[in-house]
This record gives sequence, structure tokens and C-alpha cells, in this order.
Amino acid sequence: MRVPSFGQNPYSATMCQMQCILYVFDSIQTAPDVSAQEQFKNEMGLDLGSSDSRKDIENAMTQLGENNDDTQIMDILEAEDYHPYTVGHMAGIELMSRLNNDGMNRDGRMTWSPTLQKAVPCTFPLDLTLKTPVKVIKIPQATILYPILENILLASMEK
Repeated sequence: MRVPSFGQNPYSATMCQMQCILYVFDSIQTAPDVSAQEQFKNEMGLDLGSSDSRKDIENAMTQLGENNDDTQIMDILEAEDYHPYTVGHMAGIELMSRLNNDGMNRDGRMTWSPTLQKAVPCTFPLDLTLKTPVKVIKIPQATILYPILENILLASMEK
């Protein structure tokens, strides 16, 4: 899919990127009491759509991914005249799908189990904002503050 030339300008590209990046900010919840959408509006004056407001685009993207059928997504894009926010929603949904399924553990939810030889849910507490204290868990002669260290310690204990 290529955006027509009328949508290839600095303003459209910037608005598309801002709508897309809203998905990432929403996924990490930078402020506990304020959504990323509210922060973008209050601090930058951007009136973006929330990352969960376009289920039609999510469904069309699923159909594209599962059936290689771009009919629905193209219908949406054409009906909305390739609006930068529409393209941004599409890009944000695709970006989050890739981030959540790329195996790189972007938010610390998983850790590697050398025993099981697969990723397993992390058992240590996690606070990505670092605004609330993380409960310290003691493992023989080691104190863990971050889940990323879990696989290193567990691997050494299994030897």
C-alpha cells in the first residue's frame, strides 16, 4: 500500500507518525492517571484517536494478515481519503502486532527457561514506570530488582 502523492507531505507524515506512536505510548502507560491520548492533547494540542477506537481497522488488518486480503483496509483508506490519522492507526496496529510478537520481550513479561527451553511468564514483579517501589525478592545470595536478571540467576542455579 502506498499513500497517494497528495498525502506525501511533511504535515501528513508527521500526523501519521504521531497517531502511530500513540499506540506505543498507550502500551507502556507512561502516566498512571492520564492516557497517552490525553497527554498528547494537553501537552501538544494533538487531537488523536485513541489506540482502541478503530476496531474496523484492527479487523481489516487481521484479514490482511490472515488471508492476504486487502479489500477491507483499502476500502477504509479510500473512504477516508488516506487521512493521516487513518494511515497512522493502520501503522500503529501493525507496529504493536510486531512488537508484541517479535520474541524480543519488549516489556519484560517473559523470561527464558533453560530447563524448559522456551519463554515463560516472568515471575518477578515489574514496574516499567519505576514510580512505585518494586518488591525485592531474595534468591540464595542474590537480590533481584529487575526481571531481566531472572534468566541469568536461574540458569546459574540449575548448573
